[in-house]
Amino acid sequence: MANVKFSQANDKDLDDIYEQLKIFKREFLKINFEKIDEERLFNNISKIQQKNSLICARTDDDKLIGSLGFVFVKQFWTEEISIMVLWCYVLKEYRQFNTFKNLINMLKKLAKGKEIVFGSMTKIHLDNVMEKLGFEELGKNWRFK
Repeated sequence: MANVKFSQANDKDLDDIYEQLKIFKREFLKINFEKIDEERLFNNISKIQQKNSLICARTDDDKLIGSLGFVFVKQFWTEEISIMVLWCYVLKEYRQFNTFKNLINMLKKLAKGKEIVFGSMTKIHLDNVMEKLGFEELGKNWRFK
């Protein structure tokens, strides 16, 4: 696999991330996510990027192969700020442990010791991977449609 660079996103990354998240939706069609509001999606990606809460993984030839978006939040029971991962997506052909690990390691560095909450709604079983990266299981995501 080609070398991969990890960095915080800038304005030039927005279109690529937007297109990648539409690929994410197509890949997981069987989950029946809600219809994409494309204007809302792009505006929210832009807002997240403006808050320096967006990480990109790019190959040496500048192809976006993965991204991770997150927000700083206060849970309803505390004044402490934690980080909630909104998405972490790597193109299927580049999906391997080291790519995911490096996205998470960059997130840990940006978190500066804050708690990170990572939920998954893709039906991909990440239990072993998340434990290997130092996360503990706190529950499961459930959905009623």
